[in-house]
This record gives sequence, structure tokens and C-alpha cells, in this order.
Amino acid sequence: MSGEKRQHPRRAILIECEIDGMSGLAAPRISDLSVTGCYVESRTHATVGASIMIRLTFGGALITLTGRIAHSQPSVGFGMEFDPISADIMQAFLEPAHEQISEAHAG
Repeated sequence: MSGEKRQHPRRAILIECEIDGMSGLAAPRISDLSVTGCYVESRTHATVGASIMIRLTFGGALITLTGRIAHSQPSVGFGMEFDPISADIMQAFLEPAHEQISEAHAG
């Protein structure tokens, strides 16, 4: 057993984002995304449990997501767990893309 706690599949992705209240030399970017959270590559210090807000462009839309820092790797990045409303927003963006991929493979 791997100890995997994720409830939704993650997608490897690279999207630059802005983190409210944080700045650094390199632009942070999301490298892993699911309906309920993401992994943000960032050299900025992130405190586990702290509230966070990020902004990104996904599917041609500017999205603001809120949540909390679930885990942190200093000078590497952190995992973010979305608040319920942000999870609903991501579900609206990710599920149609998943359905299109499934239909393409089935046909």
C-alpha cells in the first residue's frame, strides 16, 4: 500500500500563477493539478495550514483559487488543498477536458 490519500486523479501540467502576498525571483507555477488541489513549484516559504489565494489562466479564463497549504518542501514548492468553492470551479474546467479525452480514446 502506497499511503496515497488523493481522491481525484492528478494531471501533470505547467501553468504559471500568481500567489497573493508572495513574491520571488522565479514565477511560481502549478505542476500538478486535480479537482481538489494542486502542487505549486515555488521557492517562497509556505507555512503548512496557512490560507492561500492563487491566480492563473486556465482554459482561456482567469481563475482565482483559494485554499490552504497542505504540505511544504522548502525551496521546492508546496501542495495546496482547495476550498470547496475552488474545487467546484476546477471540476467545471477539468471534467469536460477528461470527457473529451475519454471519447477520443473510445472512438
